[in-house]
Amino acid sequence: MNSRLYYLVFLLNSIIIIFVKSAPSIWMIRHCDKLSDNDPCCSDIGYERSKKWYYYFQEHISRNDKIKIMTSKYGSNKKCINEELFRSDIDCQKSQRMFLTSKYLLDEFIINGQNKYDDILEMKYCVDEVNRLYRHIDTHIKNGTSINHMILVLEHNDIVDLINKFNLNKSLTKWTKSYDNHYDIVFKINKNTLTYDCYDYHTNNTSCPNEINKWLINYDQISNTHKTNNQVSNESENNRKYIYMVMINILVVVVPIIFTLLLELLFRKMNHLRYEEIELINDNNI
Repeated sequence: MNSRLYYLVFLLNSIIIIFVKSAPSIWMIRHCDKLSDNDPCCSDIGYERSKKWYYYFQEHISRNDKIKIMTSKYGSNKKCINEELFRSDIDCQKSQRMFLTSKYLLDEFIINGQNKYDDILEMKYCVDEVNRLYRHIDTHIKNGTSINHMILVLEHNDIVDLINKFNLNKSLTKWTKSYDNHYDIVFKINKNTLTYDCYDYHTNNTSCPNEINKWLINYDQISNTHKTNNQVSNESENNRKYIYMVMINILVVVVPIIFTLLLELLFRKMNHLRYEEIELINDNNI
């Protein structure tokens, strides 16, 4: 009977890992606008854009979802902001713009307090270490994770290279110089499907210019206009309904097994009592 119980526990754990810990949606945005190639910090518009990204994500991520923000390490000792928590890595690129964008975005999530989040940014890899970053994300997905959304803030070439690591129907062509001034593009990978938007935080609009639409012609746009609070995506709600259905199916399978085990215990107990009763009768007859 113990072996049956062990098998039941193993079965339940396996099913929960497979179905409850589903693959997260992966979002990618570019770092903040820069002052110049030689300056590792953001421009004033860049700092503002970093904060405003929150208003885009709050419309596409349920308030009950858990998020993780990931970005690149940096190698500059210049103090772009007064932040003691993070240290530079001399082996990485000097630009802090990926980190700065992530930090300001995370601060907005914390200030507004509407999501479950990892309150420490994950900074494991330098720019150009896309292979290591992909393996890290892939391990998260294969092992199962409670995170619903990963938001990655990366250098533009790393975004293209990382997207092409996923099993998409069409590979993404290079980010050319003609798109160099676009810091408003957001990519989303969900179930090996790539979609995109362009977020103008001044107008709260997500339509993209023709040159970007031509570049990304093989992919669908996430939305033509920015969603309002009453039009928040039902993706997370649908996932929860799916999980509930899975759990109901688990109960349909597991309850009969437990009932069978209980009946077996009851029959054994009754047989044991009956045996003791027979033994007692035999002893009295002697």
